[in-house]
Amino acid sequence: MMKKVAVLTSGGDAPGMNSVIHAICLRCANLNIEPVGVIGGFKGLYEGHFVKLHSDKTSQSASMGGTILKSSRFIEFKQAKYVEAAAQKAREAGIDGIIVIGGDGSYLGALALSKAGMPTIGVPGTIDNDISGTQFTIGFDSAFNTIVHCIDQLKDTIRSHERCLLVEVMGRHCSDLAVYGAISGNVDAVITAETKIDEMALKDLVIDSIKRKDECMIMISENVLNVHELAARLEKLSGIECRGSVLGYLQRGGNPSARDRLLAARCGLYAVDALNDGHSGECTCLKDEMIVLLPIEKALSENYHNSYIHEEYQKLR
Repeated sequence: MMKKVAVLTSGGDAPGMNSVIHAICLRCANLNIEPVGVIGGFKGLYEGHFVKLHSDKTSQSASMGGTILKSSRFIEFKQAKYVEAAAQKAREAGIDGIIVIGGDGSYLGALALSKAGMPTIGVPGTIDNDISGTQFTIGFDSAFNTIVHCIDQLKDTIRSHERCLLVEVMGRHCSDLAVYGAISGNVDAVITAETKIDEMALKDLVIDSIKRKDECMIMISENVLNVHELAARLEKLSGIECRGSVLGYLQRGGNPSARDRLLAARCGLYAVDALNDGHSGECTCLKDEMIVLLPIEKALSENYHNSYIHEEYQKLR
């Protein structure tokens, strides 16, 4: 049985992280467990930056974006001596288990802590939706909604000026944000790491789209190409004004969507229960609308690819 549970957020922030923290506090109160926050991710754990948490306080931030516990990237945590020192800091503070909210990099740290003898559970908090085993990660739906909102607004401008706009969205090496956004925003084309880029075909698409509906929009997943350079080449080829736009951090900010708040609350609840039941080295996942546990090693070893949504997009073109 757990007496004190710590929670930390690591890596890129995602809408819904604060909702997880609040759910953890609520469940801990029900089980007479003391919840503790770690300020600054794994770096804060290593340095022993712990704060008491209470649901009366976390309720005020549960619907806010970002993370009240702050986040950081601590590359030293890849070394065993830092992991051991962090686990020892936690033990000295009377912490019996840790919940780590983050993406695949955070999961590596959680797994390392578990192997160092500190019971640890992972919760998928990333807008990229690139964690294997879970249908959706906390923050993805919020970022997806932000992208669609931006598409709607950007279309007003490009339609008014009969322009083509190339929009880059986040996702790291996962193209779900680009493909989901392209379908929901009725975008003319999407370019991902899996896409073969034919600039002459894109030129024809730009000319045809402008002719038919006074606008053209192409969605591009990050880390594939430079949107501004491609826009310049397409403008030269087509004779139509083309611009590039990078949505950037806009996608990570803002209040979490209702769907993300619900997923966050459920994952926080299950994470506390998992620790209290003796689990470690596992992560919460959404599967067939149920929250299940999956070994972190399995979540990290499998390549995530939401192939069905990509196939459906092609059928709509």
